[in-house]
Amino acid sequence: MENYRLLTPQEITILKSRNCTADSWHKILVDDFDPERYYNVNFSGNIKLGTARGMLTNSAGLKKPCGIYNASIHNCEIGPHVRISSVDGSISNYKIGEGSFISVIGSICCHKNAMFGNGTYADVMDETGGRSIRIYDCMTAQTAYMAALYRHRPDFIEALDKMTDLYINSRKSDTGRIGKNVIIENCPSISDVIINDEAVLTNVSVLTNGTVGRRAKIANSVIAENFIISSQATITNGSMLQNTFIGQASIIANGFTATHSLIFANCNLQCGEACSIIAGPHTASHHKSTLLIGGIFSFFNAGSATNQSNHMYRLGPMHQGIMERGCKTGSNSYVLWPADFGQFSIILGSHYSHPDTSMFPYSTIVAREGKTFVMPGATVCTSGLIRDLLKWPKRDNRHGDIENLDIINYDIISPLNVSKMYRGLEYLAKYDSDPDALKKYNFTLINKTIASGRENYAFAIDFFMGKYLTNLVNETTLEQNTPIGRQLFPKELPDNEKWIDILGLLAPRNIIRDLIIKPIISGNISSLQELQEKFFEIGNNYNNLVTDFLHQNFKKIYSITTDELTPQILITILERWCETVAAMKSKRLADGLKEFDPNMRIGFSPDDINYRDADFEAVRGTPQNHPQLNAIHEHYTSYINNCYHAMDKLKNLLA
Repeated sequence: MENYRLLTPQEITILKSRNCTADSWHKILVDDFDPERYYNVNFSGNIKLGTARGMLTNSAGLKKPCGIYNASIHNCEIGPHVRISSVDGSISNYKIGEGSFISVIGSICCHKNAMFGNGTYADVMDETGGRSIRIYDCMTAQTAYMAALYRHRPDFIEALDKMTDLYINSRKSDTGRIGKNVIIENCPSISDVIINDEAVLTNVSVLTNGTVGRRAKIANSVIAENFIISSQATITNGSMLQNTFIGQASIIANGFTATHSLIFANCNLQCGEACSIIAGPHTASHHKSTLLIGGIFSFFNAGSATNQSNHMYRLGPMHQGIMERGCKTGSNSYVLWPADFGQFSIILGSHYSHPDTSMFPYSTIVAREGKTFVMPGATVCTSGLIRDLLKWPKRDNRHGDIENLDIINYDIISPLNVSKMYRGLEYLAKYDSDPDALKKYNFTLINKTIASGRENYAFAIDFFMGKYLTNLVNETTLEQNTPIGRQLFPKELPDNEKWIDILGLLAPRNIIRDLIIKPIISGNISSLQELQEKFFEIGNNYNNLVTDFLHQNFKKIYSITTDELTPQILITILERWCETVAAMKSKRLADGLKEFDPNMRIGFSPDDINYRDADFEAVRGTPQNHPQLNAIHEHYTSYINNCYHAMDKLKNLLA
């Protein structure tokens, strides 16, 4: 237990003999004090020293004794079992937590009314400031999306700003904080930075006005100014941040630079550059020649030399664009903003015509002679899409003992996508009778792909409906004498509207309006914590909202109402769905098998072509043992098994 007291005359004598000085020894309070643990220390201002017993291990695994050696300490509270050594400048106005290791640094200081990055403006999407957002240490992807994209609701933005003001002002302090079990080594300059528990900072160049989250790692020549780095994030190897928020478990590495950007959970950005972007969960970019600018992205993968332009040299760099969930760009992809690309699309070539393909998700979008051409639904049955579904949850590196900030729904076929595909089918029908119907969206359909696009959309819609219908049957305790439709859909049909994707949170638009926007305006949600709790409540209700969507769209796809549903009809529906699943599995496996074509073997065993197949199989494996193909097989087999289980339950009602 802490029991602070003044130094004794004998302790002061020992400290002086060990080359320690103080502007006033009477301003130093100690707990279980051992003066032999201090050498060549200059104390000034008010000092509190916890016990310095024991040893600590640094980042290289070397054990060193606790205490303070060769340092200047000003107005600091040092927790128990801390080691501080080799401070060229000083540590000023900081509280340092138990078990922290600080060695070979220039200075760590905190100035009056420091904000630690909170309240920093990031000019996202519109570099001229039209969507400026203030960052703070508990910002979420959902809150940021609302703050940036709902400027058309000034009453909402004003109320949200007031909540944000209250939180940001609560973070203001004259004293910085270094948490428990932190390691800081070889860092020349840290100013106005909070460093939370278990963070590791090694060989960092400069950190100014920021917050480093719990278990975050920053290393090797990083420079960051006006920043928030969330828990478990990693920033390394010459990366530079300015006016930027980094989300939980994200990786920024190998010279990546980000300015005025919001980068949320599980992003992996290396080598390239981001300017004025909102990067939703699982955004990835790994190439030096890649620039992401003025856009909003999520579950996005940037090919090499991916680039966008947001400046037309008229009124400034004000143009914005959207890469909806799951988009990918090929090498040398270029887009002149504004543009909007539909979910899970592949964008190839250079696009200058400002296309809006949002009504055609799962498309391949190519450029020819300055025009944009769309192959609707082309990626629905690819092996790459199912690979994304399987890989993203595995790449969620947020640890369970730290509260998740961002809500991430990993559904790749959702009510939002299904609604978009219905809309796409309607547009394809209009296009049949009027080829100019899509002209205002600044792209052209590739006619020979329209039939396959219709087929793929029908596949995907049927797959989605059957998947959740199967789950619903398996999750419901069925009774023999109650109509099956009432058992599966007992609630009154809700009046849900268009679904939206709030950077990982999928929900009907009216739910967001009624449970988020209106309560914030009225004051019923009055803090960022309450707002976060409400978002999580909506996210946790996803399956129930999907059930409502099934109910609303049941007749559209199955040509009967839920009131007309019988166990036998439902068995027939599920039997047909098993065929759909088997067909989709077959299509995706066939797509994956293209990687084993003879042309894919070119370049293997270049010294003796007779061993080409053997070399290929040694490196790539065979279709029978390839983990990705096996994962696809197991994924769809599990759906079919679930369906058989559901049909068995229904057959019991007929017995």
